[in-house]
Amino acid sequence: MYPFSYVSSVAAKAVVVDQDLFHRVLSDQRIERICSQIAQTTDLDERSKLKRMLPAFCWQARYDGGVRKNETAHSSGLVMLDLDHVCRPSELWKTLQEACIQQGLLVAHITPSTQGLRLVFPVPEGMDLEQAQSYYVQELNLVNVDTCTKDYARMSFCVPQSYFLYVDEERLFAGGPSVVEEVSVEVEGQPVVVEPVPVEVAERPVAVEQTSVEAEGQPVAVEQTSAEGVKTVGKEPDEAESYETHYDGIPYSLLVA
Repeated sequence: MYPFSYVSSVAAKAVVVDQDLFHRVLSDQRIERICSQIAQTTDLDERSKLKRMLPAFCWQARYDGGVRKNETAHSSGLVMLDLDHVCRPSELWKTLQEACIQQGLLVAHITPSTQGLRLVFPVPEGMDLEQAQSYYVQELNLVNVDTCTKDYARMSFCVPQSYFLYVDEERLFAGGPSVVEEVSVEVEGQPVVVEPVPVEVAERPVAVEQTSVEAEGQPVAVEQTSAEGVKTVGKEPDEAESYETHYDGIPYSLLVA
């Protein structure tokens, strides 16, 4: 799959998008309501405020730790083109559709303002993001392309399914580079990317259990068992050998010739 990302808000942690999350975003009623409000207002400040309430796809990258910055970004293998100031994006799409599909288009949709067209393509082999954008602009003779989409942290505000003009889901989620170091799991219904963290096991001293037993007042050998199950036999550490040193009160040293 192409490992592009999703953020639930401008400041939220980014997660890699799977097909299930993609479908849930497209059918989100809240997104539909906000986009409807955006389309109905002519106040630019109000539009901007409403847009920032939308979640967003980051088509062009995935991010270390979900931190949406260029410094933490890894290319998803996708490149995004925004065509701005388009009065009738659906009509423009009709003139571009055949050529875009021939170039390997993956996604086309109307932007939240309803006055723009967003196109998502694979990055051609051997090209970086800026080269890929220039390539598609020239090949398709595009005009009014937003030049601010050349960084990997760029967001693409989500729109409802009715705004989508074309999606090749099979290639979007089955093709492209794979991301073997990431695993998608669900936390409270939301997919979250978990990156495996190597676990270091510190060396610890082996614990040894010691047991001392007395039989009729005589110390016996102590059996020691280590954590590895290795047994050793010995005497109690404090045990000392004792001998008689006197006979009838006279030291043996004086009785020896």
